[in-house]
Amino acid sequence: RFAFDPGNLYLALDGPAAGEPVDLYLQGSGTAVGLTLAGGVLGFRATHVARSDGEGAACLAALAMPETCEPLPAARSEQAVELQIPFAMLGAMESGDLVRMVAELRDEGAALGGGAVRALQVPDISAMSVLIDVDDPAGDDHGPGAYTYPLDEVFVAGSYDLTRFQVGVDDQHLIFAFEVRAPIANPWGSPRGLSVQTFDVYVDTGPDGEGGARLLLPGRNAALAAEHGWEYALTVEGWDSAFYAADSAGALEERQPSFDLVVFPTKGRVVVRLPRELFPEGDPAEWGYAAALMSQEGFPSAGVRRIRDVERSAERWRLGGGSTAVNQPRILDVAWPERGVQEELLADYAPATGSIDGLTADDFGRIPLLRADWR
Repeated sequence: RFAFDPGNLYLALDGPAAGEPVDLYLQGSGTAVGLTLAGGVLGFRATHVARSDGEGAACLAALAMPETCEPLPAARSEQAVELQIPFAMLGAMESGDLVRMVAELRDEGAALGGGAVRALQVPDISAMSVLIDVDDPAGDDHGPGAYTYPLDEVFVAGSYDLTRFQVGVDDQHLIFAFEVRAPIANPWGSPRGLSVQTFDVYVDTGPDGEGGARLLLPGRNAALAAEHGWEYALTVEGWDSAFYAADSAGALEERQPSFDLVVFPTKGRVVVRLPRELFPEGDPAEWGYAAALMSQEGFPSAGVRRIRDVERSAERWRLGGGSTAVNQPRILDVAWPERGVQEELLADYAPATGSIDGLTADDFGRIPLLRADWR
């Protein structure tokens, strides 16, 4: 038997299994294994094993690392052993995902229920109220129009093609969700589950664009339109994410708050939950939001906040399709529903040479700001 709530999966082992040590194999998110701990063949590739001693104690381990077994809330009655498994322990899960499972008696290696693999569909466990939901045109991952990917094989086609951007809220968070056309790979093994992308969000909380900064974070080489200014910004990547506040003069303060970042690799989806207290009082439905996607760079040029340069021709670690202008944007895609707007805005600048110092927001291309009534 099973049940769900927004944070947990509840399982009950009835009958003879209630008093016996049982291993319950589950398919969540993570490294998948096709064998039981005893070497038997599973009917699917499991990621986790919940281990019950039959006496009311239980733990959960990643099947690839069974020696590290985290305690689970569990209880035993005369009729059943009940387990509580937090979804967070199963990795990135969303409504509609299937949790496959099979149980076996540990000492006998005998499968319960005839060895049948059960599949439980995760219900709608999200409490997010969506404020903005934008489908971005596919195939526009070319910045101002002609940018191309670096040549190394880790830069898979579609990795920088933003296809959806969402802004939402729950009781305690402001939530941002990004989707790209390709699965999100982690070729360099970052602790956050993504390696090649950098996602930026800019939040305009001021009335009628008063205050804040127009220029985006260092090295983006783009700005908001003259009537807008952002007070808060988030940059998300695999190693060095950060949160920024901008004062009325546009000066930036970098902060490192704790926040939730979940990557759904096969769905190409990244979800970020920021504590609501990071932002001022007010209604997020009345704020403006801009989102941009860049190529993450661990060894950036001087003055550039960890994103990749653009050259005339693509190189192994450099984007192509650019120019020699020092103020050309380093942005590959922008959240906006209408095809062609991104290219027009990012390309709207007079090419400059020499030093970038002294250039103002009007010397760069722009990215558009979304509001809840953008339609």
